Amino acid sequence: MDYLNLTKLCIESLYKNGYDGDFLFISEFENEILEKIEFQKKPYFLFSKNENLFQSSANKFKIYQFQKIKDFEKILFCDSDILFLKNPNILFDKITEDEIYLCKETDLMSHELWGGNLIDDFERDDIFKKNIYGMNAGIFGFNNSMVDIFKDIEEYMLKNMDKGNNCLEQPYLNVFLYRKNLYNDSFSDEVTAKGYHMNNFHGTAIHFTTDSGNYHKKIEKMISFKKDNNL
Repeated sequence: MDYLNLTKLCIESLYKNGYDGDFLFISEFENEILEKIEFQKKPYFLFSKNENLFQSSANKFKIYQFQKIKDFEKILFCDSDILFLKNPNILFDKITEDEIYLCKETDLMSHELWGGNLIDDFERDDIFKKNIYGMNAGIFGFNNSMVDIFKDIEEYMLKNMDKGNNCLEQPYLNVFLYRKNLYNDSFSDEVTAKGYHMNNFHGTAIHFTTDSGNYHKKIEKMISFKKDNNL
């Protein structure tokens, strides 16, 4: 429930920067969200009951279950711990191909946190030779032709749960998209996952990453950034 405070900050930053589109929440907390946040129009909800942090974090893969999702030409997924500094249309405009658009992480995808437990030696060498970085799963975009791929990613994750780590669903997204050659890192110019020292960042969105599930550090970082940058 604390995470609704992060969600409120995220929604407010979107509205402040001119977003006038729709919202879909994959959550069991519809009533609480509607009570906590003032929306310009009623959002959509896809009910999901979660028993632990991993299930909650992997909710993003369930987006294919929303019956109306293909009514929308382009979709931008966001975790709660994100602030927008500009209109998200900048990101929507980047989505032109049948790929998943993400931003780079700080290590190669062969690092344990971004997929290293899931790849073989040939893939490890390929990632090193091509200098392929891990991708951040906190914010990504895609067009409606890509919706069904998330069912495949969810199934891949469930079959390989024994190879997970504290980055939860992120390694599965990374490796699946790498193997299918479906990732596009062009969000990297406008999105950063380095939400702990970003006073010189002038892009569109910041993902305030910390240890998974650490609400208190996330909210402190977001509020501090807003204050320091007069947002």
